Amino acid sequence: MEQFGFSMLWYWLAYFIVTGIGIAHTIFNILVLHMKSMKDGSGMGEGYEKTKP
Repeated sequence: MEQFGFSMLWYWLAYFIVTGIGIAHTIFNILVLHMKSMKDGSGMGEGYEKTKP
């Protein structure tokens, strides 16, 4: 049962780290790169359009 507790601890720790990185990435895109919402632009969104060759 102790291993289950440690596995849940690592699971939730990783979950919050990955979620925090995702939120920080979104804020960075909006504030630094000035990307807009998909609703505001045409196509699949500015982030997707910038990856096209």
